[in-house]
Amino acid sequence: MTASSSKPSHRIVIPERVIQGGLEIKFEYHHKHIALHGLLSPEEYRATVTKINLHLKKSRSNVLDGMLLVTGPLMVPLAVWGIRHRNQKRRKKSLLKEAIREFNDTHDLLWMKYIKRSNGSILTIEERKPEHHCKQNMNMKTIEQEHYNHGLV
Repeated sequence: MTASSSKPSHRIVIPERVIQGGLEIKFEYHHKHIALHGLLSPEEYRATVTKINLHLKKSRSNVLDGMLLVTGPLMVPLAVWGIRHRNQKRRKKSLLKEAIREFNDTHDLLWMKYIKRSNGSILTIEERKPEHHCKQNMNMKTIEQEHYNHGLV
């Protein structure tokens, strides 16, 4: 065990909640049941998560999407809904990456990342490690490729 791995790593896991009848998720900004580990104050945590939720709002489904889904047995509306849903997922992914990049650029001591897992993805904030300082200077394509290789995206 090295000296760096023996130090306990503190990580804030930002929980999600389902909205719009299960079609969308929203990150939980109430901090009462979340261990902040002294990385962020409750006010900073709430402001950060609120900003991310507002950023992602542009990609959420609307009334038209709900109507297309309800009229799914007619098949044509379901195909249109599928195309819109795919585009919304792509937009959500790019908006989330943008929000994470903004957070990482403005916080020198913290690092936010989105970890994709088979049993559900999580958004985390942790202490910035020396390798994260190097990543800040890399272009996004290199970072995305590195995350893809490690199964994070």
